[in-house]
Amino acid sequence: LSLHDALPIYYNAGAPVQLTAKPAAGYVFSGFSGALSGSTNPQSVVMSAPRTVTANFVLLQPVLQISKTHSGTFHRQSNANYTVTVSNQPSTGSTTGVVTVTETVPTGMTLVSMSGRGWTCPRGNTCTRSDALAAGSSYPAITVTVNVSSRAESPLVNLVTVSGGGSASVQATDSTIIK
Repeated sequence: LSLHDALPIYYNAGAPVQLTAKPAAGYVFSGFSGALSGSTNPQSVVMSAPRTVTANFVLLQPVLQISKTHSGTFHRQSNANYTVTVSNQPSTGSTTGVVTVTETVPTGMTLVSMSGRGWTCPRGNTCTRSDALAAGSSYPAITVTVNVSSRAESPLVNLVTVSGGGSASVQATDSTIIK
C-alpha cells in the first residue's frame, strides 16, 4: 500500500494488508502508530474493521566534520598554508542555513588570509557559506595563510572550528613543526 494509491481502499474482513513505510530523502522511518505499533518495517495488519495506521518519520540532521592539514615544516619569518576541508558524513541530512568556519591561530602565528571557492571570507578569522551540503559530500577547501613569527615555538597547534548548518560544532587541530 502506498500513499499514492487511490483512497478509499476496501479489503475483505480477515484480509492481511502489508504496509511498508518508505521515507523521503533526508528522513528516516521511526515507527508506526495507530492500528500498528513498533518500528518493524514492513508490517501487516488484518482487516476486521476500518483501520488507521500512521507511519512516522524523523528528519535526519547533518553531521559535519572538519579537517586541517599542511605539508612539510613551517619556517620562522615566512608565510605558510593550511588546508581546511568541511564535509558531511554519509547517511545524514543536508545542511541548512549558514555554515561558519572559524580559524584560531596559536601564539607565534598571525593569520594573513582565508579563501576558498564559494566561501565568503571577509577580513578576520571566519569564512561562511549557506548552500546545502549533501550527505557524503564536501565543500571546496579553504586555504588558510599564516605568517610564522621569528619567536615561534615548536610545535604549534592550530585550531579550526565548523558550526551551523543544523549540525553540532566540531573542531580539528593540526600540530606543526616550526624551524
